[in-house]
Amino acid sequence: AVTVKEDKRSNPSRGSMNNRYAIARMTEDGEWVQLGSFRTMRECDQRCDAWADRYPHAIVDVIDLMTGEVA
Repeated sequence: AVTVKEDKRSNPSRGSMNNRYAIARMTEDGEWVQLGSFRTMRECDQRCDAWADRYPHAIVDVIDLMTGEVA
């Protein structure tokens, strides 16, 4: 299981209480920072590439917030 911290710049907490999946990037320290959260895996998949383009030198992936696993 991974721990995901919120990135204050991306405002991921807006509506995140009902969201199961998060897009997150890995920092140089190996920590995951949440960039956005969504109710469905499909929504995450649709937006993950845009976040990866925004952070081209980072690992960007989808995290299942219920299990704490990389989805």
